[in-house]
Amino acid sequence: MKKQYLLLLFFICKLIAVSYAQDTLLVSNKFTNADLIPVTFFSEDSLGGSWKKIPGENMGSRKEPVYFQSFLKNTGSHPITLMFVTKGIDFLEGYIQGSRLQFLPQIGTVQPLCKRIYPTNFLIYTFTLEPGKTNRLFLRVKENNYKLSLSPFYLFEKTVGQEFISKQTLYQHLYVGGMMLMLCFGIALMLLFRSRLYFLYSACVSTSLMVMLMQNEYYYYWTSAIPEIVYNKDVFGILVVSIAICYFFFTKEFLKINKPSDQFWLKIGYVLIAILLILLITTYIADLRLFELRAVFYPFLDGLFLVTLLFAVKSFRRKYKPAWLFAFATVPVIVIGFIESLSNWHQIASSQLFNAYYMGTLWEMFLLTLGIAYRFYLDQLQLLRVKETQYRVEMQTRHEERERMARDLHDKMGALLSAIRLNVGLLKKMSSENMKDVFDQTDQMLLLASEECRNIAHNIYPAALLQLGLLEMITEMYGQIESPKFTIHSEGFEKDRLETVMEVTLYSIIQETINNIFKHAEAKEVTIQLTWYKKQINLIIEDDGRGFEPSLVKKRGMGLQSMKRRVAIMNGKMEIDSKPGRGTIILVKINYSAGRTSRFLS
Repeated sequence: MKKQYLLLLFFICKLIAVSYAQDTLLVSNKFTNADLIPVTFFSEDSLGGSWKKIPGENMGSRKEPVYFQSFLKNTGSHPITLMFVTKGIDFLEGYIQGSRLQFLPQIGTVQPLCKRIYPTNFLIYTFTLEPGKTNRLFLRVKENNYKLSLSPFYLFEKTVGQEFISKQTLYQHLYVGGMMLMLCFGIALMLLFRSRLYFLYSACVSTSLMVMLMQNEYYYYWTSAIPEIVYNKDVFGILVVSIAICYFFFTKEFLKINKPSDQFWLKIGYVLIAILLILLITTYIADLRLFELRAVFYPFLDGLFLVTLLFAVKSFRRKYKPAWLFAFATVPVIVIGFIESLSNWHQIASSQLFNAYYMGTLWEMFLLTLGIAYRFYLDQLQLLRVKETQYRVEMQTRHEERERMARDLHDKMGALLSAIRLNVGLLKKMSSENMKDVFDQTDQMLLLASEECRNIAHNIYPAALLQLGLLEMITEMYGQIESPKFTIHSEGFEKDRLETVMEVTLYSIIQETINNIFKHAEAKEVTIQLTWYKKQINLIIEDDGRGFEPSLVKKRGMGLQSMKRRVAIMNGKMEIDSKPGRGTIILVKINYSAGRTSRFLS
């Protein structure tokens, strides 16, 4: 029996020792860092009558001071200097009790950076533990108008702690720098294009950046006194409401939510925004604290975020590609916002949510910047397609009008001139001998007029182009010319022809280029290469003439400018490679997606 009692006593002592070891942080000479929460107790009694385990990093809203104590033991053989690090607490003071009592001065967010030992938004105490001694760390904490968050609540070896502070400060500055770059990008777009989308993008970036700057006490870089709106935390309520409103209108513009089926949800969003603004104005007039009324704001904020997500879903269904970038960008931030609105039901520290929010907004703004660039590309592509359609319609109209004019010149004027010639012939037979020379001269003039009429009709509408096609047309026109010598190569035109508008455009470009060669180049050889592969048409015209300096004729060369304009409208590019004395190469590349036309059907 005595043996059983001894075993029971041994296990009880073992449990006490294990329990004591868990509640005391053992620090050796190789110590680097540790989280203090597992070994820290708290009490709401200034005398420490009832100490409890900390339930988690989120201590909730507490108007009265909270007291914390931790036991630290240096198990090494040398003194060790430690650094206690926390953040986001308005008032913090205490002492470290070992072989002697060392008071820790009052610090907190209300203290300007210039008056802190370390000019950073982290709150830091430094103290030394003697070897073999157990020390008691006692802290008094007071938070105004916001949840008490114990993240971070760390203990570092001094050198490691300084490295931690330097890295965290660097990350904060990188975040601010990245957001500032995107803000400058948005402002530049706003000033350049005068678009509401870029204004709202800039507003979203600036409000998100302001949350980070306020939370990390950047206002102390401009003032030594904490502003009242920051001290009572009202600034965060105003910024959160501003962010929700800016995102709603940005989503509307970015995803092009303007269809009749969207009007109902747009009105819901407008109503939610009106309610939030009324609540803000009411709290300001009544001089109420926004934090105390946050439960009233949260449902309307969540509702506005849900409407924003609904717009994204609608854009998915419409197969609007930028909606995917928008979803990847905004969903993480919206989820963080929902978690924050449920802070009374979980133990996630507010500071952790803020850190996640910073990473989320940086990711969000980066993707939205890509989304804006991609959307700009789609808008320009759509504009180009509209211009191409207009050009096609214009060319088709010209084509039909020229065909009518050519037909009228050939059929009506040509027939009339032929009839006049017949009548002149009859009159010539009936007239006297001295009138014969006059009739011969008149007949010759009518013959010239008839031939000129046919030439004009051919120039207005090259009927051979419609009958033969582009390749046969240029071969017939230039293949037999001896000086300069023309060489014509083609690939991809064996079975199919281009549509009429494209053939007329390429024919006009070739004709303009050849005319320039005849006028200016003094070339001996000219090569025309025309290839059609899949959705790409390439036209190369090369001569060995005098060449020229393209930059000198850029403004004066109306023919070249007209050619470039035609190529651009047809979704293509034109390049000119020329130097005086070494000839000229003109390269035309056109993205051609229209259907092929069978040569035999043509």
